[in-house]
Amino acid sequence: YLSSYILNIPSAAALVRALKDNPYLALACGFPNPWVVPSEATYSRFVSKLVQHQAPRNLDEIFQALARDVLTVAPPLRPYVDFLQAQWVSQLVDREIPHPYPSPREVLEKAVALNRRALGEVVGWAGAEARDTALVLSILRRNLPMSLVNLGREYQRQGEADPAIGCFSEGATLFAALNDFVGLGDCELNAGIALLTINPARCRSRLEAAHEHYARAGNLQKMATTQAYLGDLARKQSDWPAAKSHYHLARQIAGSVGDYGAEAEATLRAAETDALAGQIDSSLAAVDGIVDFCRRRGLIDLHCQALLLKAACLMNKGQSDLAMDCIVDALASSRQAPGKGVFDKVMKGFLRAVQVAVTRGDRDTIVRACRRVAAGWPNADQILRTCKAVELACSGQPGLAREAVASLGEPFTTFVNQLIDHTP
Repeated sequence: YLSSYILNIPSAAALVRALKDNPYLALACGFPNPWVVPSEATYSRFVSKLVQHQAPRNLDEIFQALARDVLTVAPPLRPYVDFLQAQWVSQLVDREIPHPYPSPREVLEKAVALNRRALGEVVGWAGAEARDTALVLSILRRNLPMSLVNLGREYQRQGEADPAIGCFSEGATLFAALNDFVGLGDCELNAGIALLTINPARCRSRLEAAHEHYARAGNLQKMATTQAYLGDLARKQSDWPAAKSHYHLARQIAGSVGDYGAEAEATLRAAETDALAGQIDSSLAAVDGIVDFCRRRGLIDLHCQALLLKAACLMNKGQSDLAMDCIVDALASSRQAPGKGVFDKVMKGFLRAVQVAVTRGDRDTIVRACRRVAAGWPNADQILRTCKAVELACSGQPGLAREAVASLGEPFTTFVNQLIDHTP
């Protein structure tokens, strides 16, 4: 059962064949020879009992106990056991299997260490047949750079750019030895993303290298992603023409392979760039097409983002009523999205628009918008109370407004309090 997790063996029949064909795997699983490997039916009954008793919660403990037992009776098999353990630990986060490590970072660091140790052991291992050694080596040589990329992403997520870039650079060296251009591109792309805000010149170099590797591999989708990040870099440097050029190229590449999400996102980023450059009319002209495209394709997140961009442009032109209409439409659309991420994004856009309207004295517009939002979410206490508080703040009743949101939590409480503090 554990071997099927570790080695991604898809079926009971495939697992039984693997155990019978590979005596080292059979021994690691507790079978002294292939003739005592259980049948497919026996394995299926065992899995059913495990599921009934919720034993998968103890899989890590079971695996560690098996590893100790195998090493006790067959110490020369340590390289093989370390290889299996590296495979196992690498999957703990992705498969959400309970484990003793306190965080994803510790899991990924352990996976890198185990892959590195197992690779060193297997390279000098003479205890297996050449066929089995070659198979294990080929898996480890690919798994080590992949585990480095995963660890680098975790460092990057935690804001640790230097160790992240170190992981990506080592991974790139290992992928280069395998002539794996997609893996090379992934390392360079992730390094470029890590450098986006701290070293623009190095960021550009890594992103351009990623694009070249993806081109050699013929991976158009990742080429489109890289062009989008090059656009982001140009936009951070206020190089609006270069940013739009990269976004248009990303849109063309994504469209050529039918990646509608990437196509719409690149188009949206180009429209955002127009807005940042002060070309509001150009941005509005583009965003209507994006809204329609995303609606027809069911791209809810991007549909809401496009409506928020349209609202921001309309607010810039002083058309508060139309802007609020866009935001109310975005809130309605966000209902179709799984989870709360899209709704939270739209709600923050609504609150920002309210802040702009307050500075302009458009209190009637705010009250109308709040009532429309509340009517659309009759059972959402958080939204209803926020809208009521905004109405009270705009009608000169700050005490009641603060009371209405006192227990709402962030970002609503802070927003309403800030709104009250800045409302004449």
